[in-house]
Amino acid sequence: MPFDPEGSAPLSHLSLLAHHPERLLALRLALARHVHAGSTVLDAGCGALGTLAIMAAKFGARHVVGIDGGPLPMARRLAEENGVGDRVTFLDCDLDDADAAIGPFDVIIGMVYLNHPRLDLARQQLMARVAERFAHPATVFIPDRVRLSVAGFDTRTADATGETKSTAWRETIERTESHTGLSMRAARFLVDPDWRKSRLGLAVPPLSPDARLTARFGFPDRNTMTQLTDREVVAEAAFGQGAAAPGFPGSLEVPVTRAGRLDGVIWRQDIAAGDLLIRSTETFQSVDSPEPVIPRETVTLTLDDRWQLNVPATVTPG
Repeated sequence: MPFDPEGSAPLSHLSLLAHHPERLLALRLALARHVHAGSTVLDAGCGALGTLAIMAAKFGARHVVGIDGGPLPMARRLAEENGVGDRVTFLDCDLDDADAAIGPFDVIIGMVYLNHPRLDLARQQLMARVAERFAHPATVFIPDRVRLSVAGFDTRTADATGETKSTAWRETIERTESHTGLSMRAARFLVDPDWRKSRLGLAVPPLSPDARLTARFGFPDRNTMTQLTDREVVAEAAFGQGAAAPGFPGSLEVPVTRAGRLDGVIWRQDIAAGDLLIRSTETFQSVDSPEPVIPRETVTLTLDDRWQLNVPATVTPG
């Protein structure tokens, strides 16, 4: 059966929207905050459906341009169906090839990320070029920040102390705070191992009753792992005129906090617009040579061209 890009791409886009409603709702809120009557909007990498470009027009934008390298006939049909076809223009081209004369724009949307720490650096650099060509000093970016962090794990051994699950639950609470805009400090004691043992006699609950559910939402199952290092920020990219060019350090030092066999890392990518967390996803990657580690040692991750399927890692005594 021949491949049908015109039919397959819209269905893939629909599936993405349907399975990640929290992402779409966060983007909708960001658009509601920043798109006003008279705004000009660029949706860089608008996708086969042009959903965010059409939403921007529905919020009152005077003119919206959606750009994507794939075919966009369905996006044009949906713009007409939703009554904004006269204010939305879709261009089938590479972002680097788009004519700079179509700008500048008051709002630039850039949901172009692949959730792969190494590959997404090129996407951050692409959005930096978009900012140079299509932004003015007051342009608002959605998202306006991409942060990558990493922690080391022993994937063979479940953490009997409950601290790894407790850390993961605290991160879950932080994500919920970012999604809701609420402080949830009062809930943190519920996942503290010492409090649970002293008051309830129970261990920290699993992160999900079904590991497949955990994986479905983009987070590796840590119920069978032990976190061995602190979580360290690798890089944070911001967008706008005058922002520093996105990039990763050639290496990163990560302090060891628990004894174990370091055999992999979990990268976390947080994509935000102001105080709105649009997406938080995690990716597991093996290190090239598993090593036993103990507290006060340092793991150095090499992030140059040698970083491919596995992450080069060396251990330095404390």
